[in-house]
Amino acid sequence: MLKGNELKQHKEKLERVNNIIRDIASKTPNITPIVPADQTLFEEFFTKEERHTYGNSWLYITQSAFGIGSEDLGYKYYDGKNLCALSIHPKIEQPDIIMLYWIRPMGEEILPIIIDLAEKIKQKYNVYSYVKKLFSDQYEFLLQHGFRSTTEFPWHSTTHSEDDTYPELIFDREKTKAAIFDSPKRSRLGRILREVRKLGRDNTIEITSVDFQKHAWEIVNHYFTKYSEFASKINISSPFDYYNMIFLDDSRNDNIEKKIMVVNDNPVGFYVLMHDDRMDTTNLYSCITLRQQYKYLTDYFFINMFDTGKTKYINIGGSEDEGIHIFKSKYQPIKEDIMYWATNYFS
Repeated sequence: MLKGNELKQHKEKLERVNNIIRDIASKTPNITPIVPADQTLFEEFFTKEERHTYGNSWLYITQSAFGIGSEDLGYKYYDGKNLCALSIHPKIEQPDIIMLYWIRPMGEEILPIIIDLAEKIKQKYNVYSYVKKLFSDQYEFLLQHGFRSTTEFPWHSTTHSEDDTYPELIFDREKTKAAIFDSPKRSRLGRILREVRKLGRDNTIEITSVDFQKHAWEIVNHYFTKYSEFASKINISSPFDYYNMIFLDDSRNDNIEKKIMVVNDNPVGFYVLMHDDRMDTTNLYSCITLRQQYKYLTDYFFINMFDTGKTKYINIGGSEDEGIHIFKSKYQPIKEDIMYWATNYFS
């Protein structure tokens, strides 16, 4: 679990932005903190959505909000017909710039509302907005009404739209399964399959939910502590980006699967899946492995997911990094869904 001093330091780091959004909420109708009971509200809106996206889940809209709001779940705009999650953070490379995040807007009138409120908030608080997880028509609407692409004001200099820098990848599970297990031995997938099978033969591997929170938190902290030792890119994430995903109580939701990967009695990875029965799609929200210890452990998980999954489709989300996108793409997606971000920051 999170140590008390770590929690205190994280809260103190976000005190300034929490004060800002608390004041915004106190003076802006329909903006309130997200509370656990709001999960039902968001799921009602997701159910109305005709278009599938990785962003249609409680896991997605709360994952980056830890430390924001009274329940560490962020804020929301809700007027009875329109809904959008909100979070707020200092910009990573320019912490004097405060960015308000409008996350997964839903409702027929939500975009004009965001345009109006984002401008008022910018003028009054000098706080700028990102609107994230947009379909192309929503994105174009915002561009026609004064917003700009995040390529002009990127979330980070190395990745303009966080995990939406590269598209969501959707797989036909049976087609990918066939591509893996029928692949020629000398092909890329054939070589990976051999290495994964060797990993399974040479080690005792168990997938378990026992002590998930304890082990997942230890794994994600170890992963980011050791990140610079095995990765050649800049680390712009932190364990707190995974806190809500790990610790929120989903025990009553049979569609959420949280498991630890244990190799030779040593927890070395975890994953979080959500099964969307209505869309016949499984969404992968996290797969963190200590791959410096077992090189093909992530591939082991992916192949097991394609082999044993129950839904027709699997969406493994977008990527913030080209290398991750290439890694995922080798499993031969049938579709790439580009999702967009827009901003009202103008230099």
